[in-house]
Amino acid sequence: MIWVHPSNIRTHPEPIRWSVETTPAGELLILESGDGLISATFTESAQRDLERWKETHPGQTLIPQVTSWISTEDNHDSVPPTPIRISLSGTPFQLDVWRTLLEIPWGETRTYGWIAERIGRPKACRAVGSAVGNNPIALLVPCHRVLPSTGHAGNYAGGQHRKIALLTWEGYENFKSAGAS
Repeated sequence: MIWVHPSNIRTHPEPIRWSVETTPAGELLILESGDGLISATFTESAQRDLERWKETHPGQTLIPQVTSWISTEDNHDSVPPTPIRISLSGTPFQLDVWRTLLEIPWGETRTYGWIAERIGRPKACRAVGSAVGNNPIALLVPCHRVLPSTGHAGNYAGGQHRKIALLTWEGYENFKSAGAS
């Protein structure tokens, strides 16, 4: 399991280190600054995605990282001795949503409505959905744990098959009866 404390969300400086991690849902390209993780996205081609990232961030150096961030072993009941630092940039609303995602326990799900209520914006379900969909740190900021109120798997930026694989890995399989209000 990955444990990230909400107080560890920061804005990001340079330089950038990268790694590719194997997860139950496929390969995850991870980018890290000196202040913490800034991106974790599922990839079909890490090399292509790194080139694309360089194009949108000219002048920034990318350095391979050898440390593994993710363990796929069944150790989700333990907390690592040092929490992972993440460094996010977003609107205040997005940051509120992403911090709230960190409150969803391993193997459990919540709805967009639950998040909207939790951040004090009960009518902002669609905006919450947009913020969840724009989460730059897949898996570690667990946007895959958010389901529509229908209880179906719903959409996922990395593909619905990855969302189902991640939830199944966490022991969650009850997609149709899911969801708090």
